[in-house]
Amino acid sequence: MPIETECKIPVDDFAAVEAKLLEWRAEPHGDVLQDDLFFDSPDRRLLRADQGLRLRSVATIGRRNPAQHVLTYKGARQPAQLKQREEIEVVISDPRAMADVLQRLGLVLMLHLQKRRKRYRLHDCWVELDTVPLLGRFVEVEGPTHDAIVHVVGRLGLDPSRGLTDSYASLLMAEARTRGLPTDPARFLLDPGTSGL
Repeated sequence: MPIETECKIPVDDFAAVEAKLLEWRAEPHGDVLQDDLFFDSPDRRLLRADQGLRLRSVATIGRRNPAQHVLTYKGARQPAQLKQREEIEVVISDPRAMADVLQRLGLVLMLHLQKRRKRYRLHDCWVELDTVPLLGRFVEVEGPTHDAIVHVVGRLGLDPSRGLTDSYASLLMAEARTRGLPTDPARFLLDPGTSGL
């Protein structure tokens, strides 16, 4: 069973973290725009079970290569110091057709989210610098073990105890309700003209 283990830490800006990544000779892996559609049943059965179903399109910024598309199931969060949950991913070729299939099965669009992500590889972890509408900037470190992630987080000068276990989707929905923004569906887009879905 594939398990996603990560630490997500809010930051004011990326300058200090990027300086550390340069110092530790992290390998850059590009700058992407992620366009995510989250689906659920009308009665929010997945949300109530702390599960998720996401259809993602990823386009590399500054390149003309075609976007990649992935359907991801995320299981309920597991009790752990860092965020851990089952994750199953399937690469697909036609995201619009996949969205149609999900809707024919009775699922509805709950959230449309775009975020900008700059990716690095440091040791055996992915370090991702995320810019999320409404929420701001985050450093997300994903790796094979708790110790590997905590080691990299420390090398970046960050405190793992500040890590959040909520997903961007749940953080955004809570923020939207607080601000009285529409949530049926909720839409948080960096650039509405760039949607790949």
